[in-house]
Amino acid sequence: NNENATVWPSGLLLNSAYAMTFACIKCNEIPKQCVSNEDGGILCQHCSTNMNGIMQNKAIQSIVSKLKVKCITLPDSGDAGEVEGGGVVVTRAKDNQCDWTGMIKNIEDHT
Repeated sequence: NNENATVWPSGLLLNSAYAMTFACIKCNEIPKQCVSNEDGGILCQHCSTNMNGIMQNKAIQSIVSKLKVKCITLPDSGDAGEVEGGGVVVTRAKDNQCDWTGMIKNIEDHT
């Protein structure tokens, strides 16, 4: 599913209620690249495909990049509990899970 590659896994967000104010108006997920329609509605890249009047939303992108998230931890075995949301598998807290938290913009530096 191409949509998963364009949104952040909801299980990563530390304050999902706040983050949802920046969700795509069509799929209700947090976009990795925020764009807006002619009315200013926030969209993810997937949902904005084949739409006219789409423009990059740098202000919302800046806010989204500062949302607090937890570490993306890949499971080391099939018994890890999965949290749905996005193209990355996120495991629930385990003894060997990283306890890093930070901003979305710092995920790649951490992983």
